[in-house]
Amino acid sequence: MAPRPRISVVVPVFNGARDLGGCLESIRVALTRVPRSRIEVIVCDNWSTDASREIAERAGLSCDYRIMRPAQHEPNRTRNWRAGLAQARADWMMMLHADDVLAPGGLAALLRAIERPEAERATLIGGRHRTFREPGEPDGGLHPYWPATSLLPGSLLVRSVLPLHCPFVPFLLMRRKAYEAVDGLDERWELVQDWELWMRLLGRGDVLFVPDEIGWWRVHPTSPRYREINAREHVELARRVAPRALPVALARAAVHLDGLDADTPWLNGDRLPTVDAANASLRRTLRLVSARLYALRAVGVVRRVL
Repeated sequence: MAPRPRISVVVPVFNGARDLGGCLESIRVALTRVPRSRIEVIVCDNWSTDASREIAERAGLSCDYRIMRPAQHEPNRTRNWRAGLAQARADWMMMLHADDVLAPGGLAALLRAIERPEAERATLIGGRHRTFREPGEPDGGLHPYWPATSLLPGSLLVRSVLPLHCPFVPFLLMRRKAYEAVDGLDERWELVQDWELWMRLLGRGDVLFVPDEIGWWRVHPTSPRYREINAREHVELARRVAPRALPVALARAAVHLDGLDADTPWLNGDRLPTVDAANASLRRTLRLVSARLYALRAVGVVRRVL
């Protein structure tokens, strides 16, 4: 019997023919640096009407490689993501978006990370990334700049950082048992579903950070509709997990949401801050959050050896 893989890479796609080939090619290159029996790749095609399925079939990755579809097209993309992750067999799994790419050494770095003793306390494992807009053209250096392996305390991240700022991108490994224990992605969210999931996962463990390059994250221009949904979901996320940040979230959302402006009464007859004041407050908050995050990383360097 073939050994069970150690990492499952799930690639959800819907009409992603433009970028899927580059994503799968990056996996092929990364596979050349690891024992391929340790990696499982699942492409979950949401009944694409373009050539996505054919591109996935031609990729023929030399590992445990499967292409699947949900029972029917899912208008809610989160359901397609859930369908793919439900097929993962490894203890650790990553959701790699079809328009992002792995770094050549990304899988090797993650395989090393899951073997570290600190990984026993982690529900998430991540590293560094670059951003890009066009293939082969990174926007700059590696993020974050932190150069040391750290075990970041999940409970403190949830309390002091994640309600206001998400420092992660979708190259995180998730512990499958923890994912299943929190019932996975919440399909009620359209854009912040991974952010909200990570907060629930960190209620059960820590983040192991390794200073290796894991992948490249694509930055897209956004539409007015996207910005409206994003604004609504950030307001709702703040309402649920960080009520103190809600006035600022509402003020920033006013730019994108009809019927909401800086004169809207809030709380005890107070007014929302203006958008400029909200953004200034957000910048101050993010500087504080950044300082907290670096402090947590420094603590994490010590914690990983204790």
